[in-house]
Amino acid sequence: MELAYAPPVAVPGPWASSEEAFAALTEEAFAPYVTLPDLPDLSLAARSHDTGTVTYFRAGGSHFLSSADLDAVARHQTVVVMHAPTSVAGARALLLTAAALLDAGGAGVRVDGAVKVVDKDRWRALAADEHPLAPYAALVQVLADARRGTHSLGMHYFGLPDVRMDVPLAPEIAFEAVHRLNQMQLAEPSSFVEGGTLTLDGQGGLVLRREDDRFATPGHPSHNPHGRWRVTTGA
Repeated sequence: MELAYAPPVAVPGPWASSEEAFAALTEEAFAPYVTLPDLPDLSLAARSHDTGTVTYFRAGGSHFLSSADLDAVARHQTVVVMHAPTSVAGARALLLTAAALLDAGGAGVRVDGAVKVVDKDRWRALAADEHPLAPYAALVQVLADARRGTHSLGMHYFGLPDVRMDVPLAPEIAFEAVHRLNQMQLAEPSSFVEGGTLTLDGQGGLVLRREDDRFATPGHPSHNPHGRWRVTTGA
């Protein structure tokens, strides 16, 4: 059966060619994180200097990336683009492979499926963390806006639906609730069923409704083909 592959994760770096970039992915490069046989197969590609990647980092990271990191992105010569199977193992492979590229000079990480960028130090710290939720922290983000409410992006890296809160909660509580529900999904995906009820931090009567992802068009990296769980009070 053909594997479903997750959206791309990309690392811009100083490598003069794709061959130079791929040569950095030796077994020794993974030694701080994991041995190569533990990783599922990735699809790797490379492209030369990409002004779109520079714009992406400036738009998504100007408020937290250092000027040195942004300058390194602007000077990159090659972008390594990787895809992994949509699974927990595939998500960890993306985390670790990107970390190895950062150790070899990469400037930061672009996570297209979650529409975010991550700085080098944060990404490498997550890669060195053996906690099972480290890939989640790297590949998923939670956002809020007036039209869509509080919702996540990026759960399709794990082959799972995203979560959208349709419950009147204070913003900080809604953010935490989306993270908690996603983490519950990762731990026990079979417990999430259409019409199922949940209790979260004393908030009972939460009802799960499965819906298509209409936040992005099919084919866009942030579009989740597994849809979303809309969380309501059932009223």
